[in-house]
Amino acid sequence: MVPLPPVADHLGPIALCPPDRKIAALFGGIGTVTEIDTEEQLHALWTVTAMMAPYFGFLQQMSAWLEARKHSAATSAALCRIDAPRPFGHWQNRSATAVSRS
Repeated sequence: MVPLPPVADHLGPIALCPPDRKIAALFGGIGTVTEIDTEEQLHALWTVTAMMAPYFGFLQQMSAWLEARKHSAATSAALCRIDAPRPFGHWQNRSATAVSRS
């Protein structure tokens, strides 16, 4: 099982391998459980999740760029932000691995 940082706000995906209905039901209340059939598929998902911190960093930079060009924070948030109650930097820091933090 791989719960990702947005799960803290009941927003994130949870990769579950192998599929298990009982565990999926247990964790379904804190995020969206995606049942994965094979470890090979799970490893591919791990690779993609490694891009979460840079993704949130890009969103932050795009939002700041728009605001620097006189767009309101609300407009930049609407165009560049995920539907989450916390700022980009929070998700970027929470999504970073120990290697990307150094």
